[in-house]
Amino acid sequence: MTRTPSAFAPILLSMVSALLIFASALFTASTADAQRLRDKDLTGTVWRMQIELGGKANTDANEDGDGGNAISRAALAMATSLISEVDIQFYFEENGELRIVTDPDVQVETDVEYSAWSINEDGNLLMGDTDSFSTGSDTVWIQEEGRLVAHDLDNPNMKASIWLERIDQE
Repeated sequence: MTRTPSAFAPILLSMVSALLIFASALFTASTADAQRLRDKDLTGTVWRMQIELGGKANTDANEDGDGGNAISRAALAMATSLISEVDIQFYFEENGELRIVTDPDVQVETDVEYSAWSINEDGNLLMGDTDSFSTGSDTVWIQEEGRLVAHDLDNPNMKASIWLERIDQE
C-alpha cells in the first residue's frame, strides 16, 4: 500500500516537534542581525518551515568510531527524506490566530491545525502548541535577515537549525 505525503502529515508534524526540541542541542551562535517584530509585520502573512538536519548532527554521525556512524547517517538521511516531503505553512491571521497547514498544495488530504501567536516585549514571536506541533515553552522566534529563526530562551545567544521563510508576496 502506498501512502501519499499527506498521510504522513500527523506523524511528520510530531517528528518536527521532536526535532525542534532536539534542535536546542544543535545550536550555532549569532543573534547580531536580530530585528524586532511587530504584530503588523506578521498579520496576513504566510511562512514555510525549513529544517536543516546537517551541521552538528551530521558531524556527530561521521565521528562515531564504533560503527554507529552508519546507523546515525541512515537515520539522519531517513529523517531528512521524510521532512522534505512535507510542506508546513504558517498563516498568521488577525487577532493572534495562527493556522498551520501541512501539504497545502496536495490535492488529497491536508492537515490544518489552529493555534495562537503573539509578539513579546522583546519583539520576538511566540507560538502556541497544537496537537501535532510544539515548539516548547522556552522557544522564541527571532527575525534575522528576513527569516524567523527558532531560539532557545535558556541559551539566548544560540539559534536552532529551524526557521520560517516568508512565501507570500507583499
